[in-house]
Amino acid sequence: MADVALIVSGYPGIQPAQLDLMTRELATDIQRYARLAARPVQSTPAPGSKSGSAVDIGSLLLTGVFSASTVKALSSVLKTWIAHRRAGTITIRDGDRKIEIAGGTPKELGEALSQLTGFWEQRD
Repeated sequence: MADVALIVSGYPGIQPAQLDLMTRELATDIQRYARLAARPVQSTPAPGSKSGSAVDIGSLLLTGVFSASTVKALSSVLKTWIAHRRAGTITIRDGDRKIEIAGGTPKELGEALSQLTGFWEQRD
């Protein structure tokens, strides 16, 4: 079971600490309601830094079984999360494939989320 990347892009001018908090809240919701593991992306720190690892702010790795019910629950979490914040974009990457889900009107958000089912059906 391969990891799927989920990248949160905040609105213009968002502070890194605020984006980090929003991403961690989304991870908690995904774990609670979609029953997927959601963990921050660890990256290699820059040479000369004192930390052994760094976290890519706004990025999560999702792991689990992406069944129809899981995808439906994930869609619901993303819809609520985006609608509540009314800004930002979520990009989901699975290998070379990606889908972007952005706010906008409820109809536009619904259309973007409806593509999520097809996205998972194409998964190996």
